Amino acid sequence: MKLTKDILDFRSQLLDKFISLGAWASLLEAAILLSNTIRLGWLPYFTVRIIVILGLWCLYYFRRRLSYLWRINLIIGGAYFSIVASLVQFGPAMNAKSALITLTFVTMLFVSDRAGWLIVAMIAVTFTVLGFLVVSGYLVYNFDYQTYLQEPQAWVGVVFHLTAYSAITGYVAMKFCSSYRN
Repeated sequence: MKLTKDILDFRSQLLDKFISLGAWASLLEAAILLSNTIRLGWLPYFTVRIIVILGLWCLYYFRRRLSYLWRINLIIGGAYFSIVASLVQFGPAMNAKSALITLTFVTMLFVSDRAGWLIVAMIAVTFTVLGFLVVSGYLVYNFDYQTYLQEPQAWVGVVFHLTAYSAITGYVAMKFCSSYRN
């Protein structure tokens, strides 16, 4: 299907809105992340998240100067990098799974269905490799989930991530669908 200039412009504007919402949501995420350091200490994943959040703000600031292709690839790459870092540090019990759903949706919406299916395949391979590493004893999680779940910060993080990913994904889908109605 050949995309018209109007559709390409709308898609670019919608991506900018997605970047904007993500950047503003990342401020609350950074506060939650820093509150977790009180209980958990500074972990390598926290460094990755701070780098990704700073990268998202750079992307937000320079979004008008970057091509559509650069913006979407930076979003997909940064998100995937952060998600894999979370899985390596904490395992599949953390909030990364909801981000994977959003990442797949965003890829299919803003790039192509083929790219979205590639993300789905990468997710399957990532979880398969991590599962193999854990089962084989090469990757050990030294993280007490029971203790973590009894901390208020853990639940603040869960509520924030599920709400933010649901709201941002829903908003983008709503705007996309309403554009076709008009």
